[in-house]
Amino acid sequence: MRKKSLALVILMVLSVLLLSACGGSAVSDSPYVGKWVGTTAEYAGMEWDVASLLGEFTIDLESGGKAVLTVQGDTTNGKWSESDAGVVIDEGSDNEVTLTAGDDGRLSVEMEGMVIYFEKEGADAGDSE
Repeated sequence: MRKKSLALVILMVLSVLLLSACGGSAVSDSPYVGKWVGTTAEYAGMEWDVASLLGEFTIDLESGGKAVLTVQGDTTNGKWSESDAGVVIDEGSDNEVTLTAGDDGRLSVEMEGMVIYFEKEGADAGDSE
């Protein structure tokens, strides 16, 4: 039952990310440029492997400010920009999603009490950006 509840919360988070369709400024030399892979999700003191719950969950942050979100083979395009906290995906209105940069080199998003962590593809664990 808890796994179903976690999957529902993850789907709600994904819905917000999927709505992120445009906005942000062009970014060319950002350390965030690259493919970020969802690795773990934490909720109610428990941790799950994102791939086992959702399959593929990636965010490609391209140098021109384009973001490509892929979840279970479904792709959505959007825009991203760098912020003091990390990365902001903005749909062009008041709805923004911030991916926070951690000291461990991961990005994370927190919504509804759940935190999803992303690691940059090709980066060693623990590398900071």
